[in-house]
Amino acid sequence: SYLELRRTAADRVGELWERYHFQCKCCACAGASAASDHRRVCLMELDGQIGSLGGTDPSRSIRLVTDTLELLDAEGLHLNDLRQRECSHASRLAMFSGCVGEARVWAE
Repeated sequence: SYLELRRTAADRVGELWERYHFQCKCCACAGASAASDHRRVCLMELDGQIGSLGGTDPSRSIRLVTDTLELLDAEGLHLNDLRQRECSHASRLAMFSGCVGEARVWAE
């Protein structure tokens, strides 16, 4: 991707124009809604929260990962690298908490 897909439609369209003089007309940019923009902003915020929590509160971090995956699904974003990163993070946190079975599920 040329830019961060978790940004608002206006931000993505503006950056594409500024950097590449390209006017995006895909359904995610041209047909974006306030609800979609809100979900994408939430995705960015969740990413920051997960990063700042680290291993200090594994249960909360795992809930935030679950929220992230649900928002990605709601947006139709199939960002495999992000999904893998989040699942790997949740797996490590579950293992850290002694929940080996849960860690295995997240790893799959």
